[in-house]
Amino acid sequence: MSVAELNTTHEIVLDIRRLRLETVADRRVLIPNLDLTIRRGEIVGLVGQSGSGKTLTCFAVGGLVPPGVRVAGGEIHLEGRRIDNLTEAEWRAVRGGRIGMVFQ
Repeated sequence: MSVAELNTTHEIVLDIRRLRLETVADRRVLIPNLDLTIRRGEIVGLVGQSGSGKTLTCFAVGGLVPPGVRVAGGEIHLEGRRIDNLTEAEWRAVRGGRIGMVFQ
Protein backbone atom coordinates (compact mmCIF):
# COMPACT_ATOMS: atom_id res chain seq x y z
CA MET A 1 0.00 0.00 0.00
CA SER A 2 1.39 3.41 -0.96
CA VAL A 3 1.45 6.52 1.24
CA ALA A 4 -1.27 8.06 -0.95
CA GLU A 5 -3.50 5.02 -0.38
CA LEU A 6 -2.90 5.22 3.36
CA ASN A 7 -3.93 8.88 3.41
CA THR A 8 -7.21 8.28 1.56
CA THR A 9 -8.00 5.29 3.75
CA HIS A 10 -8.25 7.58 6.78
CA GLU A 11 -10.20 10.34 5.01
CA ILE A 12 -13.56 10.92 6.66
CA VAL A 13 -16.34 10.49 4.12
CA LEU A 14 -19.40 10.69 6.38
CA ASP A 15 -19.42 12.38 9.77
CA ILE A 16 -22.59 12.53 11.86
CA ARG A 17 -22.45 14.49 15.11
CA ARG A 18 -25.20 14.55 17.76
CA LEU A 19 -27.96 13.73 15.26
CA ARG A 20 -31.35 14.03 16.93
CA LEU A 21 -34.59 13.09 15.18
CA GLU A 22 -38.01 13.65 16.69
CA THR A 23 -41.67 13.68 15.71
CA VAL A 24 -43.10 17.01 14.60
CA ALA A 25 -46.43 16.63 16.40
CA ASP A 26 -45.34 15.86 19.95
CA ARG A 27 -41.53 16.15 19.76
CA ARG A 28 -41.11 12.50 20.78
CA VAL A 29 -37.43 11.62 20.43
CA LEU A 30 -36.78 8.91 17.83
CA ILE A 31 -32.99 9.13 17.70
CA PRO A 32 -31.55 10.92 20.74
CA ASN A 33 -27.89 11.64 20.04
CA LEU A 34 -26.16 9.73 17.25
CA ASP A 35 -22.46 10.04 16.45
CA LEU A 36 -21.04 8.11 13.51
CA THR A 37 -17.85 8.51 11.47
CA ILE A 38 -17.19 6.53 8.31
CA ARG A 39 -13.81 6.68 6.60
CA ARG A 40 -13.06 6.03 2.94
CA GLY A 41 -12.77 2.31 2.30
CA GLU A 42 -14.69 1.21 5.38
CA ILE A 43 -17.64 -1.11 5.11
CA VAL A 44 -20.29 -0.32 7.71
CA GLY A 45 -23.55 -2.00 8.64
CA LEU A 46 -26.21 -0.46 10.86
CA VAL A 47 -27.53 -3.21 13.10
CA GLY A 48 -30.29 -3.02 15.68
CA GLN A 49 -33.72 -4.09 16.76
CA SER A 50 -36.81 -3.29 14.74
CA GLY A 51 -37.75 0.32 15.34
CA SER A 52 -34.33 1.34 16.64
CA GLY A 53 -33.78 4.05 14.00
CA LYS A 54 -31.60 2.40 11.35
CA THR A 55 -33.80 3.41 8.43
CA LEU A 56 -34.49 6.90 9.82
CA THR A 57 -30.75 7.44 10.16
CA CYS A 58 -30.21 6.51 6.51
CA PHE A 59 -33.11 8.71 5.45
CA ALA A 60 -31.59 11.66 7.34
CA VAL A 61 -28.23 11.11 5.62
CA GLY A 62 -30.01 11.17 2.25
CA GLY A 63 -32.20 14.17 3.03
CA LEU A 64 -35.31 11.98 2.90
CA VAL A 65 -36.74 12.38 6.40
CA PRO A 66 -40.41 11.33 6.14
CA PRO A 67 -43.33 13.66 6.87
CA GLY A 68 -44.00 13.93 10.57
CA VAL A 69 -40.32 13.58 11.49
CA ARG A 70 -37.74 16.34 11.73
CA VAL A 71 -34.02 16.71 12.29
CA ALA A 72 -34.03 18.46 15.67
CA GLY A 73 -30.30 18.74 16.19
CA GLY A 74 -26.83 17.76 15.17
CA GLU A 75 -24.94 17.92 11.91
CA ILE A 76 -24.25 15.61 8.98
CA HIS A 77 -21.12 16.17 6.88
CA LEU A 78 -20.40 14.40 3.59
CA GLU A 79 -16.77 14.68 2.44
CA GLY A 80 -16.36 17.74 4.68
CA ARG A 81 -19.50 19.54 3.46
CA ARG A 82 -22.44 20.03 5.78
CA ILE A 83 -25.51 18.45 4.15
CA ASP A 84 -28.24 18.35 6.80
CA ASN A 85 -29.33 21.90 5.98
CA LEU A 86 -29.44 21.74 2.16
CA THR A 87 -32.29 23.03 0.03
CA GLU A 88 -34.18 20.52 -2.11
CA ALA A 89 -32.33 21.75 -5.22
CA GLU A 90 -28.98 21.20 -3.48
CA TRP A 91 -30.10 17.72 -2.37
CA ARG A 92 -30.88 16.77 -5.97
CA ALA A 93 -27.26 17.54 -6.88
CA VAL A 94 -25.97 15.39 -3.99
CA ARG A 95 -28.31 12.40 -4.42
CA GLY A 96 -27.10 10.10 -7.14
CA GLY A 97 -23.96 12.16 -7.65
CA ARG A 98 -22.27 11.97 -4.24
CA ILE A 99 -24.45 9.46 -2.35
CA GLY A 100 -26.90 6.72 -3.20
CA MET A 101 -29.29 4.44 -1.36
CA VAL A 102 -30.49 0.91 -1.85
CA PHE A 103 -33.87 0.64 -0.14
CA GLN A 104 -34.89 -2.49 1.77
